[in-house]
Amino acid sequence: MSFVNKRITLEGNPHKQPLHKFRTCSKCSLSRAPEGGVEMSPSKWYCAECWTLRSMRSPRKGNK
Repeated sequence: MSFVNKRITLEGNPHKQPLHKFRTCSKCSLSRAPEGGVEMSPSKWYCAECWTLRSMRSPRKGNK
């Protein structure tokens, strides 16, 4: 048995891949994978890179 020749499919349909659809970031307007991104509101989503930059720049509440 060869794993190279046997294609792995999810739910029996190879056309449903890729598993995750890309989303458009509201900040940088690029299509990115949804992993690590943050949904700010139903119409606003930040990719992981933009969210990391934003979280590092903004001051924390309670820190002076």
